[in-house]
Amino acid sequence: MSKIDRALQVRILEHLASFHPCEAPRGTWENLLDLAEGDERKLSSNMVYLEEHGMLVSGVRMSGDEPMVSVSAIRILHDGQDFLQKDGGLAVVKRTVTVRFHAECRDMIESCVNHSSLAPADKRSVLQALRELPASSIEHLTRILWEKAAENVPELLRLIGTHVL
Repeated sequence: MSKIDRALQVRILEHLASFHPCEAPRGTWENLLDLAEGDERKLSSNMVYLEEHGMLVSGVRMSGDEPMVSVSAIRILHDGQDFLQKDGGLAVVKRTVTVRFHAECRDMIESCVNHSSLAPADKRSVLQALRELPASSIEHLTRILWEKAAENVPELLRLIGTHVL
């Protein structure tokens, strides 16, 4: 049977968060052991597991079959804090990538207008209006164009095949 216990892991993280950023106080190991119903192997397994996932420093080192604990080393890490917050924390913000391609989209749309069968005066009018659109409108227009392409997948695949293969 697995010693990994999700409910215990949450209780461990909550306990460590309660005194963060301070050093683990006296009695920390005993308090954690109480959370694990006195099962030192279960506690050690779950703490090492959380440490392997970057959520805490366990202070646990195995000496043969017995855990050796350095209580002063035990502490919650930022990923453990973020896990408890259930919002991904700063890690989500740091991993967010913003892609800005409005100018390229505008250029591609302009190219389509220029290669269209519109009268030259109409082309100038459409191009002028296109150049005055804010980025959010270009984004919306691009989304509409993608939706239209998705509605006509056979033609889209034919075009892709023509230009790629």
